[in-house]
Amino acid sequence: MIASSDVSTCAHPKCESKFKRFGDGELFVFNISDPAAWGLHDHVRQKVFWLCEHCCVRYFVRFDRKHHSAQVLHRPARGKAA
Repeated sequence: MIASSDVSTCAHPKCESKFKRFGDGELFVFNISDPAAWGLHDHVRQKVFWLCEHCCVRYFVRFDRKHHSAQVLHRPARGKAA
């Protein structure tokens, strides 16, 4: 599970990369309908996570609305081109 949704740092828990500009890494934006369940203010309608350029190659963020959580998971292996 991701400890924080603050996009100032990489969402991967073992990475300490700092967000500096758009275009570096990958943003994951998820719409939410029940901000109170996430411990957020009523006006918040999105959760945003960022993976740095190194982590986004190997990982992605999965959003679990049912359990009000997000996880950083390994990307599935891509098939080799013939």
